[in-house]
Amino acid sequence: MPILKSNPYSAKVMPPWMVGITLLLFAALVGAGFYQRQHPVVLKDLIQWVPAEQAQKAAAALKKPILYDFSADWCPPSKQMRRDVFKNREASDWINQNFIPVKVLDRPGLGENDPAITELQKKFEIEAFPTLIVWVADDKSQREVGYSDKTQIMRFLQGELAFLATAASSTPTVVSTPVK
Repeated sequence: MPILKSNPYSAKVMPPWMVGITLLLFAALVGAGFYQRQHPVVLKDLIQWVPAEQAQKAAAALKKPILYDFSADWCPPSKQMRRDVFKNREASDWINQNFIPVKVLDRPGLGENDPAITELQKKFEIEAFPTLIVWVADDKSQREVGYSDKTQIMRFLQGELAFLATAASSTPTVVSTPVK
């Protein structure tokens, strides 16, 4: 029986240098994954959030409704809405032009919420996150509870703005074309 010698140029044998490069690339990929996990990319909200205590004065001066975003850092739908809507350039520009946006962030894990946050949650009877409230000065408000997608949120906001524009002559007018 003849002894088979391996041919270094055969496609059946992987050259040692290729094994080394493969291991090096695998180690780089694993290292990059660990780095990303420890240092996640944080996209900044494009919404120009107004502090709750300044919102009513700004709304009266600019004749815009207030958009309260009741959300929580621990809530997956709140996180998804933040990524899809508040970090989307077109949607956030439209919201900034047509509303006075106020973020009301629930943080029960850090101790009790600020009394002003608790008061707003009671005033609007917040039972779930995320909840969006469109509010005008005469205590008229509409809500959207939960999050399914950007289209649902933008349809709600556009509908509320259109309703307010037709309901009274002193209510806000649409500043720009709605986002789809």
